[in-house]
Amino acid sequence: MSQSGQVSGQEPTLNLKLSERRNSLFAYLGHVIRVSHEKMGSKGNSDSAKLSWGRLMVSAIVAYGGLLKDSEFDDIEARLLVLEQRDQKTDVLEKWRWINEKRYR
Repeated sequence: MSQSGQVSGQEPTLNLKLSERRNSLFAYLGHVIRVSHEKMGSKGNSDSAKLSWGRLMVSAIVAYGGLLKDSEFDDIEARLLVLEQRDQKTDVLEKWRWINEKRYR
């Protein structure tokens, strides 16, 4: 993180779409994981400091995993919606064909 609190040139804001907010959180959590990993491996930190950095890293990884799961659920939901819409269109076409077959027999 830079001194101004930015990661990758992104500044937190409330006016973002869900996917943009999620990507921003991915960037922040990725940065926290990298810094925590570096601090745990540094030789100048005490054992208690390394434990604290380790706890932070585990928490960040858990949050990252939750965001990843949510994004996958959103993707599955969108794909299911497309399939359901396609299925409804197919049902309407089949009913229309059936009605026309019965009508013209």
